[in-house]
Amino acid sequence: MTIVDLGYPPNEDMDIGVIKGIAQAYREDRDSVLDNIDDFMYQYYGHELISDISLTWKSNNIIKRRLPILRNVIMAHNQGMYNVSVPTMIFHLEGIIVDAFEIKGKVNNPIIFILLQELLKSDEDNIYNFDSEIYAYYDKYILVQF
Repeated sequence: MTIVDLGYPPNEDMDIGVIKGIAQAYREDRDSVLDNIDDFMYQYYGHELISDISLTWKSNNIIKRRLPILRNVIMAHNQGMYNVSVPTMIFHLEGIIVDAFEIKGKVNNPIIFILLQELLKSDEDNIYNFDSEIYAYYDKYILVQF
């Protein structure tokens, strides 16, 4: 999938016309797309869309108790405070993973890595099964960080 090749996670909510346009441009002029994709994604995922996405989180019971902090992270991110928003979001992503597995107590990075692998593994019998494209993205860009 082109979006994954460009370093972005697949997003089922992204307009199909936009995805097709990116894929076509990538086939026709790969270097130009590589040079411009970050700017495009920055524009596409503007403040309003990011805020709208955060509003959908209120129905997710796993992150319910983290919502006030996550909304503050979104506000910081929308103000360009990436040195605050990104590390805070990563910290809470780890916490959300621990919460999803209902683990009590402290968890270190090796345990987080194992939980992520379990969560993201592509397995027909896994109730958390991800599409292969999503798994490929997380395997290449996210798991490597842990």
